[in-house]
Amino acid sequence: DELEREKEEALKPLTSGVMDTGMDESGDFKRQVSPESLKDTKVQALSQQLKEWINDVLTDVHIVVKNLCEDLSDGQVLSSLIEQLAGAKIEHQEVAQSVASQKAKLSETLAQINYHLQVNTFLINS
Repeated sequence: DELEREKEEALKPLTSGVMDTGMDESGDFKRQVSPESLKDTKVQALSQQLKEWINDVLTDVHIVVKNLCEDLSDGQVLSSLIEQLAGAKIEHQEVAQSVASQKAKLSETLAQINYHLQVNTFLINS
């Protein structure tokens, strides 16, 4: 139990700004960064640096990220990032119109990310 307590203490700074928001309409469990954390200057600086890096990587494909939450939500930017960084081509519809097609597109994108990072942790419930 001592080890478990140490683990919880070590993870506390990583999860202190995350809040559970319950289930969405499709039954998926949702978590998000708390609104208070978004006001933190370190979080704002990190978000800005991440946007600048993504925009720099995606300059050649003319994609501009303005809002991380909105622009990363459907997998389009993630797909473009993996294609640019790993030289992978992800076969999917360019525009995902339904929730099901968005999830399928995001699942394929995450599968490609897992493959290139050689991990197996990102899952999307269908």
